[in-house]
Amino acid sequence: MRARARRLATAAGLALALALAPAGCNLDNDLDDEVGVPVQLPVAVLACSSAGVEMFGYSIAEEGAVGDLAGTFNDASSIACFGMAQRADGRVLVASGHPGASEDPDVVELDATGAFLRNFVAAGPLNWAIDLAVAPDNGVVVADFGGLALDDDPTGTVFAGGGVYRFSPDGAAVAEAAPGFQFGVVWAVLVTGSGELLVLDFAAEGRILRFGLDPAGDGSWLPSGEFADGPSVGVPISIAQDLDGTFLVGTFDGTIARFEPDGTRTADFTGEALAQVHGLVILPGGNVVISTSGGDQFDPPRPEGLFELSPDGTLQRVLPLPADAAITRIALATDVVLHGRSPDTL
Repeated sequence: MRARARRLATAAGLALALALAPAGCNLDNDLDDEVGVPVQLPVAVLACSSAGVEMFGYSIAEEGAVGDLAGTFNDASSIACFGMAQRADGRVLVASGHPGASEDPDVVELDATGAFLRNFVAAGPLNWAIDLAVAPDNGVVVADFGGLALDDDPTGTVFAGGGVYRFSPDGAAVAEAAPGFQFGVVWAVLVTGSGELLVLDFAAEGRILRFGLDPAGDGSWLPSGEFADGPSVGVPISIAQDLDGTFLVGTFDGTIARFEPDGTRTADFTGEALAQVHGLVILPGGNVVISTSGGDQFDPPRPEGLFELSPDGTLQRVLPLPADAAITRIALATDVVLHGRSPDTL
């Protein structure tokens, strides 16, 4: 029980680090000039914050690298963002739930211009919506971090009781994504191109769990195993799939590990000294963008913010951030409209 409590205490520390993520490295590239100029981008990297500030985005250059800080995506400063995903019709979904705040929406849906469309609110099961993905039926898979204090924890700060839930496409109904499966503390979810569901569950030595679609066709998943080398990465907190089927997994200790489709770990992706890798996307040209925070947890402290890495893991660029930005998650999006800079500055 003590070992389990220590692992869950680490989870609680992770949650606190994310919810109170400090500002990143702010460069002289604020969005205050030319505010309001709409720019439609074929491909963009969206970034958001758990602090409830504007979401913003970056253009993607023709060669597949990240371009300029293009503008804000929405101006709804009340949206606290813990995860993002885009539907096939261009709508952007934001995981926005807070522990103990039942009146908060679990998922916020925005259109491709960042305008508010609707809230998804689960009547009961979800405690903290911390990540999400789009299901094969266009429903929404939501990672619930948890929020239940252990009975033997007098501080009430050690979290357990996480889960994974799925909303119907219209958000009207919610159910367990993998009925009956016992999760520990869930940090992130990914739905692969083949419809497989991957869950990062770090309450039991960093499991990367796999689930296949139930042949019954009701939209739920059945457990199908886990990455054999998953525990070797420590605490996994972000994941992305490349076009060749391989996976990159970012961790609490700053490692990015590469896995083959069968779950075999091949090598560390980069030798850079990174802070906690909370966000990770693979660009069309093969470059990788990561978001990091919690740099003061390391000795010596490690840099926080947004970084672009080459396909071989070499640091290419430190991306500029708006003033007072505290990055939580990032996502790749297509045909979105950003506001803040004119087209001739991209």
